[in-house]
Amino acid sequence: MGAMSETVLIFDDEESSTRSLTRFLEKSYGVLAARTIDEFQRHLSREPSIVFCDLVLPNGSGLDNLKLAKEQSPCSARILISGFLDQDNLIVAINRDLAHRVLAKPWSIEQLAVVTAEAQAVHRLLKERKYWEEVSLTDGLTHLWNRRGFLQNLVRELHRARRHQRFLSLIMIDVDNFKRTNDSQGHPEGDALLLAVAKTLHSSVRTIDWVARYGGDEFAIILPEVDHVKAWDIAERLRSEVETKTHETISVGISFFPTHGQDPVDLINAADQALYSAKTQGRNQTIIAGTPKAE
Repeated sequence: MGAMSETVLIFDDEESSTRSLTRFLEKSYGVLAARTIDEFQRHLSREPSIVFCDLVLPNGSGLDNLKLAKEQSPCSARILISGFLDQDNLIVAINRDLAHRVLAKPWSIEQLAVVTAEAQAVHRLLKERKYWEEVSLTDGLTHLWNRRGFLQNLVRELHRARRHQRFLSLIMIDVDNFKRTNDSQGHPEGDALLLAVAKTLHSSVRTIDWVARYGGDEFAIILPEVDHVKAWDIAERLRSEVETKTHETISVGISFFPTHGQDPVDLINAADQALYSAKTQGRNQTIIAGTPKAE
């Protein structure tokens, strides 16, 4: 079945049930057992291959815990354990994609073996799906988010910003004179420059920020919970660091939520227009959307 390097997580308030599951599973997996919701959450950070969760627990519903597992460890196969699973709970578990399999109490070793093997297959499918989703959302050269990935993340972050009434800033970046470098020194040198810029941008922002190759020599960065003052400082720092590390310059345009728009299209257009202004006004500078053109 599974490899010993893989783990399973059991959350069941009946010690006899946990012991029985452990005896069977420890032959093929590392077994994590949770007694409290805090332990359950902590073990989820290990991204177990399979999560076994009882339906009825002293501190809440097993369905709520499976929802938590789905959010925090999406590649884990989720098994709902119950001695009296009614039709309503079964429908909820299936319709909300909370449980991949159900293990009814009392279970036999044969039933447990079948359910575990099926769950392991689900886990492998989820991992493969996640891999291909990430491949489809990332740029092949720089390994940053591509335009599609960038747009998905921007939609998600804007939704969060609206819900919690937080700031959000968007930075659009263009490498100055990239075409000249690409044409005069060749595509390998052009690719090397893009990689250097990508590495500098990625290493110079927070882990919660989203850095993307928007297309060609244009990059985009989503800065959650960053206002216009901080965004300007970040943009200027990035501009300086790129020039120091690559000996090339960049032009930068910035827009803010909610000042420059409520949806992705408005924010992108505003930042892109600011970037265009930076390019036409001499390059190697940062301009905020709506800033009057220099005379």
